[in-house]
Amino acid sequence: MSACLPIHHGNAVPAGGIPLRTVATCLAIGLGAVAAGGGCAGRTEDKWTRARPATYAAGGTVLVDGRPMEGVKVQFERSSAGDGPSCVAFGYTDSRGRFRLRTFRDGDGAVAGDHVVLIERITFEPLSKPTNAEVTPTREVSHLPERFRSPRTSGLTATVVPGGRNEFSFAITAK
Repeated sequence: MSACLPIHHGNAVPAGGIPLRTVATCLAIGLGAVAAGGGCAGRTEDKWTRARPATYAAGGTVLVDGRPMEGVKVQFERSSAGDGPSCVAFGYTDSRGRFRLRTFRDGDGAVAGDHVVLIERITFEPLSKPTNAEVTPTREVSHLPERFRSPRTSGLTATVVPGGRNEFSFAITAK
């Protein structure tokens, strides 16, 4: 027995009730839209993405007490509003202490200009006595001094330049 019902005007109707020609047309239109849009995860250009400032590849290394520390967040914040749009770039260190910055998407870097650099490593530990079986309360644990978490007190700076190497090294102490 066939999976299609009788043909009506040259369009086979499957047991599900939607004509095959309709299914094929919808599939072709959908695939064409995906291809024209650059794919499912493709980058789309709109007035917001076109208005973004240029970014430049940037990254570097963080050493804590002379050794790399994995999972450290490195954040670049523009140090002067007069330098252009305020865009924050950030990245996380790997096991070798290396990081790559992102502002709008992975690896795009940071906007050009002078930046204050913030460095932090935060983890969350469960509290000793959970109060609810569904949610375990946690507390924030900072593994680096608080002064590196604030633009007013970090004392770390970096200048990102168009076409420059933009590789930065930060050596801090955990005390």
